[in-house]
Amino acid sequence: MFRSVAYLFTISVFSLLPLSGCESSRSERDSLFTEAIAPVTDGDRIEASKQRLERFILHSYSRRLFPSFAVGVFDRRGFLYTYYINADANKSYSTGSVTKLLTATLFQMQLERKRLQPHEAIDRHFPEFQELRWNNEPVTLQNLITHTGGFPDLRFYKKPDFRKMESIDLKVPMPIYPPGRHYRYSNHGYIMLGHILEKTCGDSIENCMKREIFDPLGMTESTGPKTGAGGFVTTLHDLMLFGRLYLNGGTVDGKRLLSKASIEQMVHPGFHIPKSDHNYFTGRGWRVKTDEKGVVTMFHIGGANYTSAWLQLFPRYGVGICYLGNPPEYSDPLMNYLSGVQYLLGDVAGAYANSPQPVYAWKADAPKPELVAQFPGVYIDPQTSETLVVYTEQRAETQHIMVRGSWAYEVFPETHHVFNGGRDFLTHQFVVDPATGKVVALANGFGYYEKQATGEKSLSKAD
Repeated sequence: MFRSVAYLFTISVFSLLPLSGCESSRSERDSLFTEAIAPVTDGDRIEASKQRLERFILHSYSRRLFPSFAVGVFDRRGFLYTYYINADANKSYSTGSVTKLLTATLFQMQLERKRLQPHEAIDRHFPEFQELRWNNEPVTLQNLITHTGGFPDLRFYKKPDFRKMESIDLKVPMPIYPPGRHYRYSNHGYIMLGHILEKTCGDSIENCMKREIFDPLGMTESTGPKTGAGGFVTTLHDLMLFGRLYLNGGTVDGKRLLSKASIEQMVHPGFHIPKSDHNYFTGRGWRVKTDEKGVVTMFHIGGANYTSAWLQLFPRYGVGICYLGNPPEYSDPLMNYLSGVQYLLGDVAGAYANSPQPVYAWKADAPKPELVAQFPGVYIDPQTSETLVVYTEQRAETQHIMVRGSWAYEVFPETHHVFNGGRDFLTHQFVVDPATGKVVALANGFGYYEKQATGEKSLSKAD
């Protein structure tokens, strides 16, 4: 048994920074596009869920967490519910990193047209990108779109080695992970991808988005973005139009913008993860939670001072939710509030869909004992020579996973192979070789630590 940590109405690290890769593709039976469960309207359930949400929003507004806020629920056919505080359907908001969903959509369109290939090296488009290699391993387009290019997350990593890419006028941190092995959120990766899309499409990314996405969908109030990582400004109405594109399998008004096969590709992980029924990872743009039947939910968040945005789909029920706001400070109380909105808005969507359980219901699988048995060992970062020692401590009937570097700390399971702990409570991914099923590395926010051959000896705190 492992000790785990749960938080009420808080956004986990992985709501902002997800993970990993699937064993195999889903079968046709598990397709994203099976018919949604036909709802039988329960007016009392709908009204009760709306009242709970609106009371919660009003209470938070009284605490001055935000000057205005807008929420919506939609399905494949149209808009089911909206609620506004100091706003209306046409009030514009910055969406922050929700922009990345548009970038991923535009990227997928270029794949369909054979203008790009997912596994081609990024230096094919900008030769100076050859500098951005980890031990001479090239970064691919697939790595950029799935945040597996090896670039550090600069919100936490404070020792970047920047290289100036003159062709795009951008300083990019050198990779600290091998490409394709580890998820780590990277705005720089999406900015570079945006430049590649501009070169491929022969126009600014802003004009490309307007021509390929906004105009066909009727998103008349949307503008931007300036880069592939952020800058999309939109309204609640337009954001729901974009969400409906995916609920409808890539079509709008009978016109196909994306193939169903493309959308299926977008909800697969960026690298290998050990076999499990319940997975949580980042695909191409979308953060995805799956169970043994397929996709439970897919979503993205955008957050910063004066920006809060969320788009989440529940394809099994054919419904989606979103919110937009402009908080002056992206504080801990605000994040608690936003997490509450996500759940309560999901309950409204579930009421409209008459779901037998919460539409967001999902639980990570516990770490498998045979995998955990491989965790203990000595891990060394080949770039810095920094060493981490992983060991277990047994306290009563509970096994605790410990990591010791300059100090010792416990890590807590987020999924079956990713743990959180240490400074900033960051993710620690145990990297598994798909060919052997063996743990070969530990990756956290500060580096990539390769497991050393130390035999089968069980490590303890004293080792």
